[in-house]
Amino acid sequence: MKTKVKFVNEITGREFDNEKDALMSEASSISIASIFRFWKQPKEAKHSCDFDNWNWCYQRTKEDLDALTTAIIRAVNLHEPWIAEQYKKEGGIKPEHVNALFMLGRYLDDGNSEIRKWLSIHTCICPTCFRQYGQIYYATHCAHDGKIHTRVI
Repeated sequence: MKTKVKFVNEITGREFDNEKDALMSEASSISIASIFRFWKQPKEAKHSCDFDNWNWCYQRTKEDLDALTTAIIRAVNLHEPWIAEQYKKEGGIKPEHVNALFMLGRYLDDGNSEIRKWLSIHTCICPTCFRQYGQIYYATHCAHDGKIHTRVI
């Protein structure tokens, strides 16, 4: 039998074969968390089927969405330079790249990036009335009519 030692990023739970990689990953996780520290994530939305299935939503503001967009761009530029490089010929990552999400989301997903969580939250916010839903489907099909119970954060 052989014993194998693993090093774990305590924030993400990701395992590494050496201490240096684990420490670098953990430092990155701490930095990413600090970039998004401003975001007030409702506790009850975390595991709520009612939130996920359009029974209620949160009211955000344009300023909230703009701040989240800016934070995503900053986080990608700092922590995913290989992704930022893909946007160099377009003058860097811009808000429209975050809003279009397809390629940025694909890059974040392919790279197993912690930032994809934040892009996922971004995609669940209606860009017209700024309601945050539990799934992107509801944000893209928002009627902007207030029929869904809306909570204030």
